[in-house]
Amino acid sequence: MENFAFAYWWLIFPVMWMLSGMVGMWFAHRRQHDTLELMKTYAAQGRDPSELAKALGPQPYCDGRWDRRWERRGWRYTLFAPKAQEI
Repeated sequence: MENFAFAYWWLIFPVMWMLSGMVGMWFAHRRQHDTLELMKTYAAQGRDPSELAKALGPQPYCDGRWDRRWERRGWRYTLFAPKAQEI
């Protein structure tokens, strides 16, 4: 067991990165869920939820950044897809 710890000490870094990414995704999910619940409450009261959306401003990761990235780099993933189907 001691040799395992000395040989693979570096694995703590990718594991911690994965855990921090998962926690970040969980917090983003909770933030979006709470915002949606607040909008549902506004709609149930007969108020316009779009006013609330304007007041809250843009949400993180909802600015289309990832869509633009796919538009720029998507060809990298699709260029060789037909060749992969032939194999």
